[in-house]
Amino acid sequence: MSDTSAVSLVCCDVLGAAAIDGSLLERAFAEAIATQGLVAGTAAYTRSMVQFDRTRGWPPAAVLRSLFPEDEIRAQVANLAFERSFQAAVDRFGALPLPGANEALAKLTAAGIKVCLVSSLSRPALNLLVERLDWWHRADLVLCADDVARGFPWPDLVLTAVLRLGIGDVREVAVVTGTEGGVLAARRSGAGYVVGMLSDVDDTARFRRAGVTHLLADIGELPDLMAAQQGIAPLALAVGVAAGRPLLAPAGTWQTWRYAGTAGGRVTRRLLARARGRPHHRAGRRGVVLGTEDVRPAAGQPDRPRHHRGRPARQVP
Repeated sequence: MSDTSAVSLVCCDVLGAAAIDGSLLERAFAEAIATQGLVAGTAAYTRSMVQFDRTRGWPPAAVLRSLFPEDEIRAQVANLAFERSFQAAVDRFGALPLPGANEALAKLTAAGIKVCLVSSLSRPALNLLVERLDWWHRADLVLCADDVARGFPWPDLVLTAVLRLGIGDVREVAVVTGTEGGVLAARRSGAGYVVGMLSDVDDTARFRRAGVTHLLADIGELPDLMAAQQGIAPLALAVGVAAGRPLLAPAGTWQTWRYAGTAGGRVTRRLLARARGRPHHRAGRRGVVLGTEDVRPAAGQPDRPRHHRGRPARQVP
């Protein structure tokens, strides 16, 4: 496995690992834009929902700014409405880990791999989800859109996790996400492994277009995938990948594997692909001056954001 790196950090997109009503985000977004007069049955509403679909995984505030580029006040009001609607929906319908998610996170921790939970949601929204999932003790770090200058599809969340957790090489990072925006962020960060989590609403073609290196239908298989990077050879290759290829596929290809994994590990069985892609936009240039204080915590200061203090980390039963 000389052409791959061992995994030191897994950045797990919370929305990709939680069982949440697939229409919850869409409903919250629709209620948010309705406060600004964009209601069902109008052309403006249809255009807005298309934009929402194309930017899944992006921070809601950024999506709403793109809808109201000339009116920051309207964008902010709509974002506040989104926050209220989303949190009310989570309170009403709840949120649970995907089957196998708790066990997968526990196995990663036991193997000495650091875990960072990431999301493009705001701090209040993410805190609510993590509380409902009871995941505070399952992560070394929890990052959201409020902790960085840009959320998905930009690499800021992944690179911030690398800096705060002291990872020596970004190629040792695996990003696990359920959205195209998360895949784009991982690719832009230089992460060595980009794992797309399939669901009944995600389109495999989107992940292929964005540049995943692996696809999983079951998050419970994640520890086996990470173990394979540590030197455990795969048992067999699945559809479309020639035998003898390295585990990390080049950009633009995709693959599914069977693993000789740890005891109790399960195996991905099949993937179905459909042809559809989504464009993404490029950001303008910025000028930044950085010193050592910007990338390392001050002496004696904890390596976690303030919201995470006082909560135990890496104490997995």
